[in-house]
Amino acid sequence: MKHPYREDRVSASSPLNRILKFFVTGGLSTLVHLSIVMFLVEAHKVHPTLSNFAAFVTATIAAYYLNASWTFQHRITAQNLWRYIIVAVFCTSVATSLSQIAYVLGLHYLTGVALIVIFVPWISYFLHRKWTFKNVS
Repeated sequence: MKHPYREDRVSASSPLNRILKFFVTGGLSTLVHLSIVMFLVEAHKVHPTLSNFAAFVTATIAAYYLNASWTFQHRITAQNLWRYIIVAVFCTSVATSLSQIAYVLGLHYLTGVALIVIFVPWISYFLHRKWTFKNVS
């Protein structure tokens, strides 16, 4: 029996649950990215730029599948895959811009990183929620 004073605040479809899943997915895709980069660079002596590119593409695909099926509980379609890619490219541009703004203002580079960490995940979540996977209840 449910406690009469307690609401189910983190139900499977609640916004809070969706946000938590989105950030867990982001953490997992970051681990995928780091693992691939380190493996390619350290074990196979692949150039770091090429390694990061391969890792970014792989992590983005993994994040797409996790976000589509788990976070947003949405069908995997070509349309939302392309939308996901567009949002990923847009967010990469936002991150680069924030880094450049911090640089131009003479701020420490970690200030740029902080701006990216604070704003880009939320921008990404909002765009995926409202556009990529827009017909989610």
